[in-house]
Amino acid sequence: VLGEFAACLRRSPALVFAILGSVLTHVILGASYFDQKWLIAARGFSVTEAPMLVGLLFLVGGSLGTVAGGALGDYFHARIKGGRLAFLAVALVLLLPLGLLCRFVEARSAVFYFSIFVNCFTLTFFYGPVFSAVQDLVPARVRSTALAVLLLASNLIGLSGGAYAAGALADRFVQSGMDDPITWAVLYPIFVGMG
Repeated sequence: VLGEFAACLRRSPALVFAILGSVLTHVILGASYFDQKWLIAARGFSVTEAPMLVGLLFLVGGSLGTVAGGALGDYFHARIKGGRLAFLAVALVLLLPLGLLCRFVEARSAVFYFSIFVNCFTLTFFYGPVFSAVQDLVPARVRSTALAVLLLASNLIGLSGGAYAAGALADRFVQSGMDDPITWAVLYPIFVGMG
C-alpha cells in the first residue's frame, strides 16, 4: 500500500501540493498556540479574558469554518475541475490578510475582534477541502493511507514546527529587546505558512 501511495505522489503533483499546503497551513495553526500569551503580553488582556476570548471565538469561528470550508469546497468541486484546491487557494489568499489585521489594529476594537474571528474560521476551514481533495487524488485502496500520511506530516512537521518556531523566535526577540516580540514571533510562521 505504501508503494502504491508513493506511486500516486509521483504521478500527481496536485496530491503533493495538497499535502504540502496542509503542512504549511498547520505551521500557522502551530503558531496560533501563542495567541493567548500574545493577547495577555501584547494586547493587555487578563489571564482569564484571553482564554475565554480565544475559546469562544474558536468555538464559533472554528465550527463555522469547518462547515463552510467543506460545503464551499464541494460546491466548487462540482463546477470546476480541481475546484476544491482552487477554491482553497483563493480563499486562503483572501482570508489570511483579514486575519492578520488583529496584530496591528487597536485591541478591543470591532476590527480586532472580527480579525480574530476570521483567524479562528480560517484555521479549520481548510480541513474539508484538503481531506476530500486528497481522497479524490488517490485510488480507493490507499485513501486511508493517504489521509494518515497527510495527518502525520501536517501534525509532525507543520503543527510542531509552527509552535516551535513561534516559541524560539519569541525567546530570541525578547532577548534582543525587540518591541512587541510575541507579535513578530507569531507573524513569521504565518508568512511561512502562506508561502
